[in-house]
Amino acid sequence: MPVSNQRRNRLNGRPSVHDVLRAQKEHTSYELAEHHVVSKERFARLILEVLDYGVLATKVFVVMYLHRREWTCPELAKEVNNYRQNVNKELRKLREKGYVERISRHKWRIRVW
Repeated sequence: MPVSNQRRNRLNGRPSVHDVLRAQKEHTSYELAEHHVVSKERFARLILEVLDYGVLATKVFVVMYLHRREWTCPELAKEVNNYRQNVNKELRKLREKGYVERISRHKWRIRVW
């Protein structure tokens, strides 16, 4: 049975067209713009905090932030073009500071605030 685009988008964490249109009807343009700006400012603050842990940790964090899903070390290593062992070390640093969490032996995800 084929999965509809709307259902597929919900499964991927993306809003459907219906969700976007509903949000536009329910909120003013100012509210939507304000939310967008606040989200960007929050992301910028997080990047500045994570930069203290190094460039590779920041790359890993940005990839996980932009593509909010579960990741394995090899997948992240391929995405940031680095060795799996180095990525694993950075993930452990990020976990200590509360930016990511280990959800199984091989899977990691970004912590949602």
